[in-house]
Amino acid sequence: MGSWAEGYAADTQYTTAYYAQFSPVSIDRSHFFQLHQPVRDSQEFRYFELGCGTGLTTILMAACHPEAYFEANDFMPEHVVIAQNLAAKLGIKNVHLSDASFSDLNKKQFEYFDYIMAHGIYSWVSE
Repeated sequence: MGSWAEGYAADTQYTTAYYAQFSPVSIDRSHFFQLHQPVRDSQEFRYFELGCGTGLTTILMAACHPEAYFEANDFMPEHVVIAQNLAAKLGIKNVHLSDASFSDLNKKQFEYFDYIMAHGIYSWVSE
Protein backbone atom coordinates (compact mmCIF):
# COMPACT_ATOMS: atom_id res chain seq x y z
CA MET A 1 0.00 0.00 0.00
CA GLY A 2 1.35 3.45 -0.93
CA SER A 3 1.63 6.51 1.24
CA TRP A 4 -1.15 9.09 1.58
CA ALA A 5 0.68 11.48 -0.76
CA GLU A 6 1.70 8.91 -3.35
CA GLY A 7 2.16 10.72 -6.64
CA TYR A 8 1.83 14.22 -5.17
CA ALA A 9 4.45 16.74 -4.06
CA ALA A 10 3.06 17.07 -0.53
CA ASP A 11 6.08 18.28 1.42
CA THR A 12 5.94 21.93 0.32
CA GLN A 13 3.23 24.52 0.90
CA TYR A 14 2.16 26.28 -2.27
CA THR A 15 2.58 30.04 -2.54
CA THR A 16 -0.40 32.33 -2.08
CA ALA A 17 -0.93 34.38 -5.22
CA TYR A 18 -3.68 35.70 -7.47
CA TYR A 19 -3.64 34.67 -11.14
CA ALA A 20 -5.63 37.22 -13.17
CA GLN A 21 -5.36 35.12 -16.33
CA PHE A 22 -7.71 32.60 -14.65
CA SER A 23 -10.55 35.11 -14.46
CA PRO A 24 -13.59 34.41 -16.63
CA VAL A 25 -13.29 37.90 -18.14
CA SER A 26 -9.69 37.22 -19.17
CA ILE A 27 -10.57 33.79 -20.53
CA ASP A 28 -13.61 35.06 -22.44
CA ARG A 29 -11.47 37.70 -24.14
CA SER A 30 -8.65 35.34 -25.03
CA HIS A 31 -7.81 34.47 -28.62
CA PHE A 32 -9.42 31.04 -28.27
CA PHE A 33 -12.81 32.47 -27.35
CA GLN A 34 -12.78 34.91 -30.24
CA LEU A 35 -13.80 31.83 -32.21
CA HIS A 36 -15.83 30.05 -29.49
CA GLN A 37 -17.65 32.62 -27.37
CA PRO A 38 -19.23 31.15 -24.21
CA VAL A 39 -22.98 30.88 -24.56
CA ARG A 40 -24.88 31.69 -21.37
CA ASP A 41 -28.40 32.96 -20.79
CA SER A 42 -27.25 35.15 -17.90
CA GLN A 43 -24.18 36.29 -16.01
CA GLU A 44 -24.33 33.08 -13.97
CA PHE A 45 -21.57 30.56 -14.56
CA ARG A 46 -19.91 27.61 -12.84
CA TYR A 47 -16.15 27.58 -12.28
CA PHE A 48 -13.84 24.83 -10.98
CA GLU A 49 -10.16 25.17 -10.11
CA LEU A 50 -8.00 22.07 -9.72
CA GLY A 51 -4.95 22.54 -7.54
CA CYS A 52 -6.18 25.80 -6.02
CA GLY A 53 -3.43 26.03 -3.39
CA THR A 54 -4.60 28.41 -0.68
CA GLY A 55 -7.55 29.46 -2.85
CA LEU A 56 -6.84 33.16 -3.29
CA THR A 57 -7.63 33.28 -7.02
CA THR A 58 -10.93 31.43 -6.71
CA ILE A 59 -12.01 33.31 -3.59
CA LEU A 60 -11.32 36.73 -5.08
CA MET A 61 -13.17 35.81 -8.26
CA ALA A 62 -16.11 34.51 -6.20
CA ALA A 63 -16.20 37.88 -4.42
CA CYS A 64 -16.25 39.68 -7.78
CA HIS A 65 -18.95 37.41 -9.26
CA PRO A 66 -21.60 36.78 -6.57
CA GLU A 67 -23.98 35.54 -9.29
CA ALA A 68 -21.66 32.63 -10.11
CA TYR A 69 -20.76 29.36 -8.36
CA PHE A 70 -17.12 28.52 -7.65
CA GLU A 71 -15.60 25.23 -6.62
CA ALA A 72 -11.94 24.62 -5.92
CA ASN A 73 -9.91 21.63 -4.84
CA ASP A 74 -6.40 21.02 -3.62
CA PHE A 75 -4.77 17.81 -2.48
CA MET A 76 -3.21 19.46 0.58
CA PRO A 77 -5.66 19.74 3.50
CA GLU A 78 -3.55 22.57 4.98
CA HIS A 79 -4.08 24.63 1.84
CA VAL A 80 -7.82 24.07 1.89
CA VAL A 81 -8.12 25.03 5.57
CA ILE A 82 -6.38 28.33 4.80
CA ALA A 83 -8.75 28.89 1.85
CA GLN A 84 -11.86 27.97 3.86
CA ASN A 85 -10.85 30.31 6.69
CA LEU A 86 -10.26 33.17 4.23
CA ALA A 87 -13.61 32.64 2.49
CA ALA A 88 -15.40 32.52 5.85
CA LYS A 89 -13.60 35.63 7.13
CA LEU A 90 -14.60 37.53 3.97
CA GLY A 91 -18.17 36.18 4.03
CA ILE A 92 -17.87 34.58 0.58
CA LYS A 93 -20.78 32.16 0.24
CA ASN A 94 -20.64 31.16 -3.44
CA VAL A 95 -17.49 29.05 -3.18
CA HIS A 96 -17.00 25.43 -2.11
CA LEU A 97 -13.45 24.36 -1.22
CA SER A 98 -12.37 20.75 -0.77
CA ASP A 99 -9.30 18.57 -0.49
CA ALA A 100 -9.13 15.37 -2.51
CA SER A 101 -6.82 13.53 -4.86
CA PHE A 102 -7.48 13.58 -8.59
CA SER A 103 -8.28 9.89 -8.30
CA ASP A 104 -11.01 10.65 -5.74
CA LEU A 105 -12.33 13.58 -7.79
CA ASN A 106 -12.52 11.31 -10.82
CA LYS A 107 -15.02 9.11 -8.95
CA LYS A 108 -17.41 12.00 -8.18
CA GLN A 109 -20.33 13.13 -10.30
CA PHE A 110 -20.19 16.85 -11.04
CA GLU A 111 -22.60 19.22 -12.69
CA TYR A 112 -21.40 20.99 -15.83
CA PHE A 113 -18.75 23.70 -15.34
CA ASP A 114 -18.31 26.62 -17.72
CA TYR A 115 -14.65 26.94 -16.71
CA ILE A 116 -12.21 24.34 -15.40
CA MET A 117 -8.79 25.68 -14.51
CA ALA A 118 -5.55 24.03 -13.41
CA HIS A 119 -2.36 25.77 -12.45
CA GLY A 120 1.01 24.07 -11.98
CA ILE A 121 -0.49 20.59 -11.98
CA TYR A 122 2.22 19.00 -14.10
CA SER A 123 4.93 20.12 -11.68
CA TRP A 124 3.09 18.91 -8.55
CA VAL A 125 1.62 15.56 -9.61
CA SER A 126 3.40 12.53 -10.99
CA GLU A 127 2.24 10.50 -13.99
